[in-house]
Amino acid sequence: MKFPTQLSTVNRLQKSVNDDMEVVRLKWASELWKEWRSCRRDLISGIVHAYMVMKEHGGWDHRRLRMTGMENQLRAYFRRRLAQFHATSVVLMRKAFADIKKQSALRHAWFLDQVVPVNKQVRLPDYARSREAQLPGDPEIWVDRWGMWLDAYDEALARNVAMNAMNQGSLNDAMAEVDATRVNTPAYPIAGALDRMFDFEAFAAQMQGEDDIAQTNEDLIDEEIWMVSSRANVCDDCMDNEGKTAEDVDGDIPLHPNCGCFWEMHPKSYGDLLRSGRAEDRELAAQMERLGIDGGSLVIRNEDGEVAAKVVVSFGEWLKGQGVTLFGGVR
Repeated sequence: MKFPTQLSTVNRLQKSVNDDMEVVRLKWASELWKEWRSCRRDLISGIVHAYMVMKEHGGWDHRRLRMTGMENQLRAYFRRRLAQFHATSVVLMRKAFADIKKQSALRHAWFLDQVVPVNKQVRLPDYARSREAQLPGDPEIWVDRWGMWLDAYDEALARNVAMNAMNQGSLNDAMAEVDATRVNTPAYPIAGALDRMFDFEAFAAQMQGEDDIAQTNEDLIDEEIWMVSSRANVCDDCMDNEGKTAEDVDGDIPLHPNCGCFWEMHPKSYGDLLRSGRAEDRELAAQMERLGIDGGSLVIRNEDGEVAAKVVVSFGEWLKGQGVTLFGGVR
């Protein structure tokens, strides 16, 4: 009988966890961009309203826009709507990052539990069992950066709409300023800038969850290995870190925006963990040796006391056994 090895199962389950977490991140991103699309529609509606009002006053012209007070009204409207999006999006992102961190911790705990003997209890950080995961109290630098981008966008949008009126542009051209506006250097459309920031912070939250499981279960973990992304164009710094342990690298994942590297947890040898456990596990390890079964094979005894392959439990079934329910997040 051919037994699945610990290493082959680790590789398979790690890919499953990464794939599942990408789905979780994308679902939260979808919720965020739903909020942005609503804001974008309102900004366009504000421009259309101003344009039509100015048509009644002789045409879309910057001098008339200023003399009628419509320019200040439009600026105030942009400011209010973007402030509303700022407040809503920050709350949403905090929920997203907390949920991503919690789900990452749970999925990595499940993955680890499948590749260690049954007598080894995989421990969860406290937040993974709570109804709502909480991010650590570290300064949320991204909140300030998020606000700075939106403030810069607000200023650029108002300026560009005024310039459009100065050139007596068409309604379509005026509406297009919502997407044409570019801020900062290098220049990114606002949606692109916020998308990059969300991706970076979401992936960082995912890596926090993974690292918490590794730190909470140090007795079961041999090492964490830096693995590069499967995407093309991996940067030189990430390539230099490939295959190194967490202790041997300078920096953490994600190393930069668009970084797709990840920490791969390597549990201690299955055979060694068996020998350090209960008497029946030591007997199982001895039986494996007598049968010539590799110490890295995942094995259990069946109901007849004979060696059999270990069955991997699905994440959903494992979660039920932990008494943990995922609340308040996007699935």
